[in-house]
Amino acid sequence: MARGAVSPSPGPGPGRDGAGGPGPVDPGPLQGRAILVGFLIGSLVALGLLVATTQSTEVPPEATARRGYVTHFAPPRTGLEVLLLRGDGQAYASIALDPALRHPEAFGEGPAQEAFFAQRPLFSYATWVLSAGRPDWLPTAIVVVSALAAGLLTAATVAALQARGRGQNTVLAPIVIILPNVLVALVSFGPDLLAAGLSVGGLALWRASPSRRGWAVGAFVLAVLARESAILVPVVLLGFEAAHRRLRVRDLPAVVVPAGAYLLWLAFVRHQLAAGPEQVARKSSFSLPFEGLLAGAGQWTATDLVTVVVVLGVLVVTVVLHRREVEAWVVAAYLVGAVFLNVAVWQSPLDIGRVLVPATVLAWVLWVPRSGAGRVAPAAS
Repeated sequence: MARGAVSPSPGPGPGRDGAGGPGPVDPGPLQGRAILVGFLIGSLVALGLLVATTQSTEVPPEATARRGYVTHFAPPRTGLEVLLLRGDGQAYASIALDPALRHPEAFGEGPAQEAFFAQRPLFSYATWVLSAGRPDWLPTAIVVVSALAAGLLTAATVAALQARGRGQNTVLAPIVIILPNVLVALVSFGPDLLAAGLSVGGLALWRASPSRRGWAVGAFVLAVLARESAILVPVVLLGFEAAHRRLRVRDLPAVVVPAGAYLLWLAFVRHQLAAGPEQVARKSSFSLPFEGLLAGAGQWTATDLVTVVVVLGVLVVTVVLHRREVEAWVVAAYLVGAVFLNVAVWQSPLDIGRVLVPATVLAWVLWVPRSGAGRVAPAAS
């Protein structure tokens, strides 16, 4: 066929999406321009949403204002501070004000509580860098970092679609920004979107080409430093490779390097706060299997129950129908991990939704159909 000619996409069959059943898809090339456009669209949409949300949030009278578990931002003076005090954004913002981890007294429970949040440094330190260490710049910095994290997640979704041979449908990638749990994570001002974007992006880099796997390892390192649970992605990835007899010794850094970086950071946290892994573990969100889910379900409304059942049902169906895809394995791993989370996570669909952001984004990637457009055939030799 002549150079640059377009050939029709192959029809459905075994090993492809179609009547023959879902199966592995040949990796496609990554296109930098589409990824950059996705990043810009996601960042701008997220920035607009954040500005609108912070400006529309009312500041209550001081006597009735919510008090957080950190001494900063109380009583709140701005809509942003009100939002920070509603969740763990207050902790990450406080660490951005104390990057050397020298003031654990700012946390109500002292060093152990600061150590728990300090084990996830990337979001806080990105905010600190962008604010140039100036407290008066922190509000702008944390909003911008949150918006950029959303842009990164959108760009990673574009890359994931391209890596699965769905590059023609990358216009659908920005939809991830308006997924309900992504919106909740966005206005929580925490590391969830940053970790998800780096994890999904690392997976896309790994799938796209062996020459990009060094970059994938770097993305996994940053993802784990954003949120420790992101280690699930490279662990599942290597498990998938081993199950398909493709695992090689040179692939092991995908897990070893992120785990090593995380342990080194924990050593720094222990040195600064005299609170090590044992204190962090006591503050963790884990419990016996299903214990947190059953306890949390007792606090749900009927709407909450329907929401959880529908979301978890869609994720389970995704895993079953796409079980031969590595993305489905990652979704399954997050579902299994969720049953070990405690009632503090399961008491609201909004909280468990933030934890499942990587799973919902990858499920979205798996459900995006192939475009009917043709593809460029390789040049004739």
